[in-house]
Amino acid sequence: MKRLCGAVALASLVVAAGSWAETEFGTAAIVVSVDANAKTITLKHTDNGAWKQTVATWDDKTVWGRAEKEVWDEKPSTVALAKELKKDSKVYVTVRDLGGSKGLLIKLKTIPPGFEVK
Repeated sequence: MKRLCGAVALASLVVAAGSWAETEFGTAAIVVSVDANAKTITLKHTDNGAWKQTVATWDDKTVWGRAEKEVWDEKPSTVALAKELKKDSKVYVTVRDLGGSKGLLIKLKTIPPGFEVK
């Protein structure tokens, strides 16, 4: 009986921990705005076919890159890239979803202007 109770308690803990797990997503997006002082970027992207806006913050661990001619031809960059981004710039991002349309920017790279964001 004690083993059964222990197994049920452990299973409950695993399920509860799994529900708290953070998820990450990667997507092509359009820049809506950037606030380099506050370290935030607002992005417009699709989620299951519907347009959505996400506000993401970045930190010192965020990875920056540029892919100016081909999406696959990425060159390393620095946080200075954030100041260069303008409204309607096209980017590919990896964001850790923090819920409520908020996220942590894990990686951002520019993508060629001709790349279709859908």
